[in-house]
Amino acid sequence: MKPFPRALLFALLLSAITIVGAYLLQTYATDGLPPCSYLDPPIIDYLAFSAAVFLVIEGAYRLRQHATDLLSSQWTRAFRIAFGCAILTLHAMQFAYK
Repeated sequence: MKPFPRALLFALLLSAITIVGAYLLQTYATDGLPPCSYLDPPIIDYLAFSAAVFLVIEGAYRLRQHATDLLSSQWTRAFRIAFGCAILTLHAMQFAYK
């Protein structure tokens, strides 16, 4: 397999794991607890959502820009995408409750 598809597959798999993990953590960790972070103003969610979109787009762009690099030098970009996906998931869930 060529380096770019391998790095992209790794990024997608890691992103899927972080999305599911963030969803489960947010769903089960707040059972019976008052959702304090849901009291933040909606602008916090908008700003976090914007930053997360930037992380995902910038990470994907860098993966594509360095398509010939090996996975060993691409893994930080994959983590950047995964963190962006986790932030998107958490703040989308928080915004849905508002």
